[in-house]
Amino acid sequence: MKNLIVLLFICIANFTSAQELIHLIGLDVNNSSSSQSSNEDSETLESYTPLKTLGVYRNGNTVEVYTLDHLLIPTISGFKHATLNVVETDFIKDPEREMYIPEGTYKLEESYTKPIFFDSKSAIDEFIKSLSPILEDAIKVDFETFSFVNSKFYTTTGFESFVHGGASWFNADQKLNIYPLDWKKGALSNRITDHLSNTEKNKILIAAAKSMGEYIPNDVSPDKDLMLPWSTTVDEFQDVFFDFQFLNKGIGIIPFSQLQGNSSRSFLQDGPMLENLKLYETFAVQKPVNVDAVIILSPDKSTRTEFNENTIFVYDHQTNYLLKTIELNFNKLIMSEFAIGKYAKRWAQEFQ
Repeated sequence: MKNLIVLLFICIANFTSAQELIHLIGLDVNNSSSSQSSNEDSETLESYTPLKTLGVYRNGNTVEVYTLDHLLIPTISGFKHATLNVVETDFIKDPEREMYIPEGTYKLEESYTKPIFFDSKSAIDEFIKSLSPILEDAIKVDFETFSFVNSKFYTTTGFESFVHGGASWFNADQKLNIYPLDWKKGALSNRITDHLSNTEKNKILIAAAKSMGEYIPNDVSPDKDLMLPWSTTVDEFQDVFFDFQFLNKGIGIIPFSQLQGNSSRSFLQDGPMLENLKLYETFAVQKPVNVDAVIILSPDKSTRTEFNENTIFVYDHQTNYLLKTIELNFNKLIMSEFAIGKYAKRWAQEFQ
């Protein structure tokens, strides 16, 4: 009995000694239940909110969860509020192209989707209210959405396509870009050869190409002189990039090779997580323990957040006690930022 009382006292002490903190969790929720049509017959979205921020606020053993229908990004110069801007233009009837694009096939001529930033919650709330995209197929598409965000930079994934009616019918290219927020380390690039040697790039590229099955014939032994389909030699090829992915207690750097599917279409083929520690130091991210799970540990090691499909679990890390379960449909975790102590309450105010 005495030992049980001591154990309970230790558990209570661990809970109450946890610092006040808030965990900002940025999520891509595009195509989830967060975007609802105004009615069953309408194709125009009443509210387009493809991104969400959770504020998981812990004080002792109490956890509250706040939400915003956009990204709340803390930077040195203050908070940035971000979402996706969608600009659409109606289909243009053109007799010269009716042979291959009959009227009614497409509802839009152009569709342009890019990240957009605001300095206040009220400004972004007004902007979101003003958006009413139909999100239909377009003759010309330029689409970018957030893939990874921290206080210094962000990456985007997306594609460009253009229907021209020629022999290949349309052109389409996937893309992966990186942009600064508070980046202070000179030129910002996610091209592999801006950080690693061409020899290292060749190894990454060959591994990506080989993973595509018949992309390289089985009887071919690839080397730097191999001619890639609809492209250059391995050694000359430069379109190998990298992105960032939340994994087990860290952020993995993942390579992507922009390979040609044919003469008019390209796609991004991923590869195994990069091991070069110089890259992790350059971008000031912690290399993960492994790639088997998505687990985030708070800086003070008091709180652990685990992501499992559409459920988020918040634990006291010292006792393994489950503090909170959050059920939410989302596609991808794209941001994780913490504030501890007196700053936690200040960050929590941004949700009001």
